Amino acid sequence: MIPAASTKSTWAGRRSSFNLSRLLTRDGQGKAAYDLLVRLNHAARQREKTEIDGRTVDLSTLTGTDEDHRTVCQELYVTLLVDGARVLARIGRWTEAADAMAQHRGIGNRLLDGRQIKIMALMEHRLDQQARDLIDTSQSTEPWERAIALLRPHP
Repeated sequence: MIPAASTKSTWAGRRSSFNLSRLLTRDGQGKAAYDLLVRLNHAARQREKTEIDGRTVDLSTLTGTDEDHRTVCQELYVTLLVDGARVLARIGRWTEAADAMAQHRGIGNRLLDGRQIKIMALMEHRLDQQARDLIDTSQSTEPWERAIALLRPHP
């Protein structure tokens, strides 16, 4: 078993688990990378163990205090949302990526990753008008968001 102590500095060092998912992605194993993030997220939330490449990783040791638990869960949640959705999108699974973002409350009103992925999923299903409507109803607060919205094709 991989030992771990319940400290913020140790948690920072344990972010290497996230890097494993990124390495899997680079190696063309996008689904495995996403599954790893899901398992890590679940193990942290439940303060349980999980298996990574045949080794037991006990995330309960990183979540000993309520503050540590919140920190670890928040970090993994954000990583699952952003990296997980990107991994699925990268391997062309737009609908699954959009579903994952929706499941984890990652599709907001702005043109950030979740909403962009949802738009691509709609396009994948040839729901072009719904995709345009989603762009048109986006809250574009940053200049780059307004620029992206202007790029949408008009019927």
